[in-house]
Amino acid sequence: MLKRLFSSGTDHPLADVKEARRVLGELATREPAIGIEEAATWLESMAADEGFKLEQRLDVALQIDEVAAAHSRRLAREYLTAPRLGRSQEMKLWQENHGFWVALIQVYESCLAAYEAKVKGADDIKPRLPLLHCRLLNAFEARLKWEQFRYGPIDGRLWQSAGRVYLSAVANKIALKGVQLYSAVVGETNAEREYLRLLVFQASAMNNLMPLEIEIAERLIAHFLPRFVFTDQVRPDNVHWVDAAKPLPPTRLAKLPEIAPTLRFFNAGSALEAVAELRARVEQTGEAPADLALGGQYSARALIGVFDHLASNWAPKPPMRSHARHPVKSRLAVVHGLDNITTRLLGAPSGIEPESWVVEDVSVGGMGAQVQIGVHDWIRIG
Repeated sequence: MLKRLFSSGTDHPLADVKEARRVLGELATREPAIGIEEAATWLESMAADEGFKLEQRLDVALQIDEVAAAHSRRLAREYLTAPRLGRSQEMKLWQENHGFWVALIQVYESCLAAYEAKVKGADDIKPRLPLLHCRLLNAFEARLKWEQFRYGPIDGRLWQSAGRVYLSAVANKIALKGVQLYSAVVGETNAEREYLRLLVFQASAMNNLMPLEIEIAERLIAHFLPRFVFTDQVRPDNVHWVDAAKPLPPTRLAKLPEIAPTLRFFNAGSALEAVAELRARVEQTGEAPADLALGGQYSARALIGVFDHLASNWAPKPPMRSHARHPVKSRLAVVHGLDNITTRLLGAPSGIEPESWVVEDVSVGGMGAQVQIGVHDWIRIG
């Protein structure tokens, strides 16, 4: 079986069964930072090599994902909690993790596209289609989380690509087919649930949370997700909607959008009551229940803040801003540091050119601007 699987028209190292076993074994024992970087490199090399048989490409990608996802979870913890993480090290951790999920998405998408094109060997991966769809949607959610850690603009193509995967699962009648996402994850999921998890994550206004709170919120979303209602029907209790065929994020249902077969709606269902109950329990006991999988220990104060944030954004009535935010488009010349500012105000040459930011909105409380990631060492998130 292994010889048949790994017999292909490529000389890629992972096309050899013994070498693939060796590489995967080494990846599992690497330090997380090294392992995630090597995993991304292997995935990128696979994406560039068209000689892999489809079944072989998917099998190797699934195994790399299994190993590297564990590394990514540990690195996320380090990224969020390390007290003395330098600016360059922080950026390197972010790039390695984000780059891994981007590379994994590329390989998984190529496998799904090959299956849908009915290339030679397409039927060989049919039994793994439910897992492929779930892993791919999970990768989109992981990529989105890392992008939210840096509050960067989200490319609309993410929503269209993820929606395409969900619609593919529906078309193949496997959207509700249960699978175990990873060997270390207890319980089953399905493509519809993974897609909904991505949508709820976005609808929860993560841009208003600190990075560590985003991590907590992601865990809480997974906990409460079975209580959400996801439907293709127009119902009076719908709160958010999305068109899975368009490059647009989920949006609150202010008015009914143009009806299309790719429209989906969701609301928190009984999750709001469950959030209130758990919040009261944490407030009373001062700690999270032992059966709540948060991936770490957090203070009751931190948890209660995230509970309140999620409840506010899941409620039928949207949270209101204290002051209206007005969209603008303007460039802002920015000088950093008191000495540099003083020098420029005095009219003396400072030797430092102002940076150019693009202001996107303003309110009484401040403004929102786009700044290029990785260029300004003095800017820190949070």
